[in-house]
Amino acid sequence: TCIQVAPTTLEGVFDSIRDIATTLHVEKVGNQLVNTLRGRLKRVKVMVEKLNSPRPRVLSLEGLAPLCMGGNWLPDLKRAAGCDDAFEETGGCSARILCWKEIQQADPDILMISPCSASPARTLNELHL
Repeated sequence: TCIQVAPTTLEGVFDSIRDIATTLHVEKVGNQLVNTLRGRLKRVKVMVEKLNSPRPRVLSLEGLAPLCMGGNWLPDLKRAAGCDDAFEETGGCSARILCWKEIQQADPDILMISPCSASPARTLNELHL
């Protein structure tokens, strides 16, 4: 059996976990994992609400050559972690190529490098850019 998953939102990630678990005939394990992850997100939400401070604006880069902003479920994850997407993107948006001028104009509080499908060695080699 072969299934294809391509979640574009955080909720879609949870659905994909359940789909994979169902295909592997371990639905209970999949549901437990989703419940555990949801529990973690709830705890983070409670902690963030206690901070009573402005939400930092975060830009996540999935690639450095070219500069590629993370999309899909990453804006949902940033929001769940108590941050806002620096480009005001929401879950389901596509990753997109950026230039440094756009990054400067967005003026993120935090610049996060989260390579997608690139090895750590490649990412480290591209940091000079």
